[in-house]
Amino acid sequence: MVDPTPATNPVLNFLSKLSPILLLLLGSLLTQLWNRFRTRTRRFTWKVWHKPIAMAASNSYLGTVTVQHNGVPVNHVHMTTVEFANDSNEDQTDVVLTLSFQGAGHIINSTGYIHGTLGPIPFDPDYVALYTGANAAVINVLNTYVVHKIAVFNRRQKATFTLLVVRDDYSSPVVIASCNHPGFKLEFLPSGTEIYGVSFNLAVGTGILLTAAILMVLSRYQQHHQNWNVVLGWFLGLVSASLGAAAVKAWKAVGRILG
Repeated sequence: MVDPTPATNPVLNFLSKLSPILLLLLGSLLTQLWNRFRTRTRRFTWKVWHKPIAMAASNSYLGTVTVQHNGVPVNHVHMTTVEFANDSNEDQTDVVLTLSFQGAGHIINSTGYIHGTLGPIPFDPDYVALYTGANAAVINVLNTYVVHKIAVFNRRQKATFTLLVVRDDYSSPVVIASCNHPGFKLEFLPSGTEIYGVSFNLAVGTGILLTAAILMVLSRYQQHHQNWNVVLGWFLGLVSASLGAAAVKAWKAVGRILG
């Protein structure tokens, strides 16, 4: 005798109960993971901060303030910090990083180190060789950028470079990083407030979306416990930013595993 009640697929039955928005988010996640696995692009990231440390000025009432570096008059001196990170799952060797000054001014000096190591990061020998026999015009051009060479740059390591730069006017200095390492792309990360190493805006936005998805699922399956949903919603609202930061870091960890 044939059973008149057809057997139901437990997987399809489970998926049919999920919220369409949650399915959309799940599909987007799977698509992003597949694209990242297919392309497997490695990346370096960098951030930059500027801090004025000395400024020349002249006033008819207050007098004149001059600034010198090794006896040479300069105008407005800033300390620029560049953080360069290997945000991939692979160790790299001979990574060449160029830091260029944009605008009216030049670089006085540049030093760098890798976190957890003692020795400084040297300049690229090819860059140093350019100074040999160079005339004043060539030296002026060379002083607008520096090239460092990192012999060994392990996964998840960070390198910090400190530059003394001179700006001829009152504008904030602009320093650009460039790196043409095979198989890698260089991505700029804006500096700002962070939560557990994740930018504030990204953490808050992700937390709001994640909290909304959780509450939608709970409201669908816990219709008889609405009071608990209110309490849980209040709690998730308090920790949504931290929850978003954790989700972003987990997403990045999965991306690193996939390449």
